[in-house]
Amino acid sequence: MIMRAHFFIILLAGIGSACSQHSGTKGSENASENNITHQAIDLAENYVSSQLKEAQKIASGNGINTWSDKQKGFVIDPRLIFLGPVDEDTIQDVIVSVAAFEGQSQVMTKHLILMNTNGKLALTQVVESDMEILFIKNGVITADVPTHARTSPLFNCSECRDVVNYRLQGGELVEVE
Repeated sequence: MIMRAHFFIILLAGIGSACSQHSGTKGSENASENNITHQAIDLAENYVSSQLKEAQKIASGNGINTWSDKQKGFVIDPRLIFLGPVDEDTIQDVIVSVAAFEGQSQVMTKHLILMNTNGKLALTQVVESDMEILFIKNGVITADVPTHARTSPLFNCSECRDVVNYRLQGGELVEVE
């Protein structure tokens, strides 16, 4: 089990370094953003540990945490935490993208939507999708979306992806132009 968890960490660290982009913030992060990021990690860890029986956490030296049991696993990578206003207000909300595994195969990504009310984050929605969030700006979530299903041989095709913009409207991600 420990070997499997280490495998997840090594695999995702390599994939994450090669493929992910983080919107981040310009300049240095202030204390408020650090607080929001820590809240987001705590909420994500609470969520994934609640999805597992006998959850075990393995922390890597680079901030990536793997939570797993005998059947499932989740990887929380701080590079996949995106800050920006998701709803109608201008307050920094957060989306945390969490890789979900069954055995050694990634089955999907869960995007935890955390809304900010008076500096306190709350998990309001979980979107299961293979999209890779690129950034959040002015209430628009920009994502890289595969054009083929995970079961297709063309799923990992680099040319078989579209950049799509979404807005959260009425609890649903709606494509916008």
